[in-house]
Amino acid sequence: MLYVNKYLPKCMVVIDNNESLFTDSYVLYNKCLENEVECKLLICKNAYHAFQTLGKKTKETKEIIQMVSEFIKD
Repeated sequence: MLYVNKYLPKCMVVIDNNESLFTDSYVLYNKCLENEVECKLLICKNAYHAFQTLGKKTKETKEIIQMVSEFIKD
C-alpha cells in the first residue's frame, strides 16, 4: 500500500514504459495528484530500470537531467 498526503514535497517520476515498477510509479503519480502534491510524470520508451544513472553519457539522459534540474529550480 502506498500512502501519500499533501505534505509530500513536489516530485518527478521518470519511468520506462516497460519498467517492472511502471504500475507502482503510475500509482504514486496519481496519488500525488489526488492529494494536490505537485508531481510530473515522464514516461520514456525502450529504456531500462534506473537508466538515468548513466548521467550525461547519452543524449536521453542528458535531457532528463536537464528536465529534473529545471523541475527542482521551479
